[in-house]
Amino acid sequence: MSHVFISYSKQNIDFARYLRAVLEAEGCPVWMDEVRLQPSARWWKEIEESISACTAFVVIMSPEAAESDWVEREILLAEKLKRPLFPVLLAGEAWSRLANIQFEDMREGLHAKPSAHFVEGLQRKAGLGGAAAGITLELRHGDITEYPADVIALKFSASHNGAAMAVAHRLTTQTGITLDQISPARGEFALVPSLGSLGAPAALYVGSARLRDFGYEAVRELGYNTLRGLAMHAPETRQLAMTLNGPGTSLDENEATLYQVRGYLDALDVGHFPPTLERITLVERDEGRLNRIRAYISEQALQQAEFSPRWKAFGEPGHYRLLLPQGSAPADPTPVQVKPHAFVVLPQSVNLEDQFFYGIQSPIHARGLLCERIEDTLTDELIEQAKTRISSARLVVADLTKADPLVYLQVGYAMGSGRPVILIQQDDLTARMGIATQSYASIKGLEKLISRELDSLMEKGLL
Repeated sequence: MSHVFISYSKQNIDFARYLRAVLEAEGCPVWMDEVRLQPSARWWKEIEESISACTAFVVIMSPEAAESDWVEREILLAEKLKRPLFPVLLAGEAWSRLANIQFEDMREGLHAKPSAHFVEGLQRKAGLGGAAAGITLELRHGDITEYPADVIALKFSASHNGAAMAVAHRLTTQTGITLDQISPARGEFALVPSLGSLGAPAALYVGSARLRDFGYEAVRELGYNTLRGLAMHAPETRQLAMTLNGPGTSLDENEATLYQVRGYLDALDVGHFPPTLERITLVERDEGRLNRIRAYISEQALQQAEFSPRWKAFGEPGHYRLLLPQGSAPADPTPVQVKPHAFVVLPQSVNLEDQFFYGIQSPIHARGLLCERIEDTLTDELIEQAKTRISSARLVVADLTKADPLVYLQVGYAMGSGRPVILIQQDDLTARMGIATQSYASIKGLEKLISRELDSLMEKGLL
């Protein structure tokens, strides 16, 4: 299924969002650019690709749009690619350059309703047959501090870390809001205005488990409480943005994403979400991670029996629909058995990203284990989290290439806990500190090494 592209002037963004919500409620997947305030060559390439993939091109006509070079550029590309145009008149007069195309009169703005003829025309182009009642979920590359939503949501885990810290810095330095005002207890909330310091007009801090206790169920709780908090404190929210939670502080990125979505579905099941909510955007600044998670969702997650009735692909890649429950919803969230995991220790002073994702994580995932590691700078809280995850791991893999004391600390803890430990290093240097390691010369060689060791442990009944 492809999507409908909406072209608009940035001065008309509120109406463009309204039109998108109306069309999505009718089952039409929609793509519209939300970052045109900061255009770039890469940004235009994404627009080109989206226009090329669309089945229909909607242009919002207004005096502002008539003066927009970007709108003109988008129309020219749509015409060149022979995409069907659907003009919508928001203000002023219809454009003479589109006079041969019947336009949709929506000059009542946010009170206007598109005609059945207009909606059915878009549905036919998209090959659709009806609405999917629910909330749109999308995964986007970007910076949460700049993302243009109604509300951005952050977790507060007894301290400010990661994205929550970046947002807190802006709020405290640019608005006069104090840290105490955005530091709620677990299960409580703090909604504050951004006063222009963020891309969104408000930020919601959600009190969550401490980092040392922040496991998969805590991610699920965060997803649920975020929508519950919005229903209580910002019930007119239409667009929510938040980051993926868990990756970076030890959790497997794929599994953490599933648990965050489970939390959203839990909230939808019991009606704890704003009645106006249209869209949840998960904003991820690491484009590699974003692409890996999108691939995992499309190739595996959406086929799982748990999700297939409730979580659907909806248009362009990274765009989904969380469906509202049909009939009575369960009184309590369905418990999920957490999968066994392996814990990986890497030195933070050297870039071993490719080794982790392709040489270590790939064979671990292939054998049914989650693959966890800590990416963020190790604090006292994260060291405690590492100890927690190591003590419950099926095995530990540690790369001693340019290892630092914190690597040896975690290795020592793993050995003291009786976990099976696979020690590796990138070259043929002499074993460090009397510890025997296995060396690898390439990522493919590392993958074979880890696969061989995992199979050996499985044969011995140690996994």
